Amino acid sequence: MVCLSVLVINVNVLIMKNKILLRAKDPRFKQMSEIGKKARPSTKGGSLHTNGAQSQESMRRKLEKELGRLVTQAEAFKATHIRKKKNLEDPNVWVEPRAELTYFWRIYDKLNQKKSRYATYPRTG
Repeated sequence: MVCLSVLVINVNVLIMKNKILLRAKDPRFKQMSEIGKKARPSTKGGSLHTNGAQSQESMRRKLEKELGRLVTQAEAFKATHIRKKKNLEDPNVWVEPRAELTYFWRIYDKLNQKKSRYATYPRTG
């Protein structure tokens, strides 16, 4: 009886493998696969990061606990978009060029907002 159930399981596995192989040969499946390959490293939409399924908020709390102080949004972004170092001497490597550009543009925008805020006040004296 046991041998018969093992044989049935093996046959089912072979049937599933054949279905997968047939599907992979289907031109529609190949077309969808190519579209997916191009979409994954896309330059628009989401961004690559290094914190996996962890949310930005939980990553920020973890950083605050490690550093013992509040963490800025820019620090949290940088921590989640720079590859983990193997040695402390290794340089910072961004996960993608767009992440680095986004980081510096955010800082640039914040500086400009501060400058414009001070520029709106009339000078006295």
